[in-house]
Amino acid sequence: MSNQAVEHVRGVPMVKTFGQTVFSFKKFKGAIDSYKTWVIAYTKQLRLPMMFYTAAINSAFAFLVAAASLDAENETLI
Repeated sequence: MSNQAVEHVRGVPMVKTFGQTVFSFKKFKGAIDSYKTWVIAYTKQLRLPMMFYTAAINSAFAFLVAAASLDAENETLI
């Protein structure tokens, strides 16, 4: 996709000079569309592992809060 972006940026002066339309950049749009499709598929693939990771991290903090609470109950004030 980055190659098509560079070609697009370099081609902007030519569009202004020769009055070309957006249709001359079909290759760039195709690269963006294929990247979008890849990103969506990749994100959906990682959804379940991310849910487990988030649950594990949050449960660790919940355990720490519960342990601190029990420890505070066992402390005696002088």
